[in-house]
Amino acid sequence: MDIQTWIIGQSIVEIVIICLMLWFIKSHNAMRKKNDEIGAIFENPEKIIAEMQEITRLLEKNLEEKKEISRRMLGQLEDILKRADHTHNELQSLMKEYSSTPVNTHPAAQDSKRMRTSVNDLLKQGLSKEEIAKKLGISTSEIELLIKLNKRQKDEAIK
Repeated sequence: MDIQTWIIGQSIVEIVIICLMLWFIKSHNAMRKKNDEIGAIFENPEKIIAEMQEITRLLEKNLEEKKEISRRMLGQLEDILKRADHTHNELQSLMKEYSSTPVNTHPAAQDSKRMRTSVNDLLKQGLSKEEIAKKLGISTSEIELLIKLNKRQKDEAIK
């Protein structure tokens, strides 16, 4: 509920209370006139005014409390919206980053492909498996595995 709605509602309540009080005074006056007791209603006007002032003070205090609560809630909502906006922007940048990166460019896949290409090039140069292993810093069994992968890839390409 926003502050303006609350202020309007509070004002309507005050108007209703004042109308009820006026109606009560009017009906009380009419009753007193019938009974020739017109002066009785004005016996304690200070008391009625004091009560009305107290009611007004309480309503104003209530309204101020509600305004403060509304201000705090709006501040919290603004903070939440800022965080949500920040998170949304981060997600969008991540989505752009991942959508612009082709699926086949995963770092491990790139390293494996690069390693197979290096092994193939060194084999074409006539180096042995042991020399290639030393040069690339991997084991000879990895060299054999990469050779098998290259062979399988070539066979699949032919089919």
